[in-house]
Amino acid sequence: MGLFGTPVVLGFGYLAMALSARSGSVMSSLLTSLIVLLFSASPLLLGPGLRNSAVGRALDAINPFSGALNTYDAVIIDSDPFMSQLGRLVLVLLWLGIMFGVARLSARRPAIR
Repeated sequence: MGLFGTPVVLGFGYLAMALSARSGSVMSSLLTSLIVLLFSASPLLLGPGLRNSAVGRALDAINPFSGALNTYDAVIIDSDPFMSQLGRLVLVLLWLGIMFGVARLSARRPAIR
């Protein structure tokens, strides 16, 4: 499932680069990155019953972590066809593209003090 996990990891790397280019200190960019990472992974703590509710589905629709994990769960454990996961692949690739754009814009004007 490297096809789904790699863009998620690269996207968070781009986000960390964007935060460090905008932040004046290393400590604040590290703490902000950690908080964003923990907040992004928090919907994964929802139980399976809550994941099937409207709130769980909404969080899964916007969270790249959930997209990668649910794809792994669906393909490996539930034996769903891989081609049925194209919507989640689009979500993960969209996340990667947005984070790449944010990192490029932030790198053009770094906040150097």
